[in-house]
Order: sequence, then C-alpha cells, then structure tokens
Amino acid sequence: MSEYQYVAFRAVDRPLTDQELKFAQQQSTRAEITRWSFENEYHFGDFRGDVKGLLRHGYDVYLHYANFGIRTVAFRMPAGYPFPKSVWSRYIGIGELKWENDSRGHAGIVSLSPYREIDGIEEIWNPGEYMDDMVEMRNRLIAGDLRALYVLWLCAAMDDQSVERDVVEPPVPGGLAQTVEAFGPVLKFFGLDPLLLLAAAKGSPDASEQPTHHQQCLEWMEHLTKEESSRLLRRFVTEDANAVKAETIAAIRQGGGASDWPATSLGRSFQELLAKTEEIRADHEATERKKREAAAKREAAKRERE
Repeated sequence: MSEYQYVAFRAVDRPLTDQELKFAQQQSTRAEITRWSFENEYHFGDFRGDVKGLLRHGYDVYLHYANFGIRTVAFRMPAGYPFPKSVWSRYIGIGELKWENDSRGHAGIVSLSPYREIDGIEEIWNPGEYMDDMVEMRNRLIAGDLRALYVLWLCAAMDDQSVERDVVEPPVPGGLAQTVEAFGPVLKFFGLDPLLLLAAAKGSPDASEQPTHHQQCLEWMEHLTKEESSRLLRRFVTEDANAVKAETIAAIRQGGGASDWPATSLGRSFQELLAKTEEIRADHEATERKKREAAAKREAAKRERE
C-alpha cells in the first residue's frame, strides 16, 4: 500500500486578512491556499508547516488524514471552552483529546488525534468530504452542545495505542439518539460505528430545547442600547465587515452564559459501549435482511401474477 496523506484547513468565522494569507502561503509551496481554505495531498513527504500557527492566524478547523493510522482534527475556539471548567475537565484530557490555551485571552485549540492500526480500520478514499462535518462539529461545540463534546470523547477513547478501553465514560448528555446523522460521519472518520450513539443513548435523558444561534443573536441585540447599536452599525460600514461580524458573534457566544445541557452519569466502560453497539448493529442488519427478503417475495409474487 502506497503512502497517502491529506492536510486541510478551513476558515469559518471570517476570511483571512492579507497578513494572515501571507503567513499561510509561507507554510507550503504546494498547497492550494485561499482566504477560506488550505488543502494539500502528499504521496511522499509530510506537511511541515505550523498547524497551531495557522489556527491562530485565521483558520478555524484543521483535518489531517494518513492511511498509515493518523486521523486528526483540531478546532479554534475564539471565546474559550463553552462549558464550566468542572464540566469541560470531565471530557477533555483522555488520550489525545486535548485543550491548549492561547498565551493571551480566553481563546484556545481543541485537538483530537487518536491512533488507529491500519489493519483494523477501513481506509478513507476522499478525506476532504469530512471537512464540512468537522465544521458542523465545531459549530455545535461552540454553541454549547454537550453532545458534541461527548462524541469527541468517544473518538478519543478508541485509540489502538491506549490500554484504557475499560475507562468509564463521562456524564452522558441527553438527546444523543438524535445526533446519528450529524455526528455519524465524525465517528466514521475515526473508525467507529455511528450506531455507537444509539448504544450510548440508552438510559440517558431527553434533550431539553436549547436556544438556536439565531435566537441568541436576537436576544443579544434586544439588550443593546441605542448608542451601542449605532456604534456597531458604524463599524460594519467603515471597517472590515467580516472581521466585525466574527468579533460580534464571539461576543454573543461569550455573553450567552454557561451551557446547561442535561446529562446523566451511567458509569459504563467504553468496552461495554462497543459491545452494545455490536448488538445493535446485528439487530439492525437482521431487520434490513428481513426487509430485503420480504421485498424479494413481493416482487416474485407480482411476477407470478403477471
């Protein structure tokens, strides 16, 4: 098997400035680089650029795939972690799921890089297709969706170089069963069955209704004074509108308060979750097989009548 690597960055909140674009162009002479994206493939050699520097200079999401076991994502969090430290610390820190603060301010980077043996995981032929899913993961994480953080924990626990398969899961957030479509591709990228979310959802509470980003923006705007509204409008007209928008959204997120997502401690090991997932997968495949057999019988009966 020949060596293959894929490296990509994506700007989400705003496009890169001229200075940030210049910095990005200094990191690679071969990559396709724009104000919104950075992308390159390698069949020989490695990316030797400054990953954290690129995340701190304009890009918001980083994805790295190599067919010899490397699967990495990282998210720039401009307003810091969106949960109280007492909550955040129960999910972050296992294996290669890490948080690194910036030297100044509240911002930081969440990174996830579990190692997977190539003989035990399906190869990905187009890793770039997963970038949109990683962007959605970051959006949900920033919005305070505890389910996104739990999914990152699941992916971190599946590390072939770790001996902690019996590690006990953190509190299980409500509403996990409704996230198979949204987070399923993220689990697949890290070599996990999306039905793991259904296994983990057993015994967890339902998700309470959370305010949408649109609702948060409307509520924030209602509390602006006339002077603050005028000042903000003037900045949109006279300054870089994308930069002002990004700064405003960060202020809304930071001012939204700590997330209050319902969660329950169930005390299950990661190995138990994997075993339950295998049972659900077997039941799912048996059900699908019966459906196919019933459809075949109906088609055969139809042909016989004709």
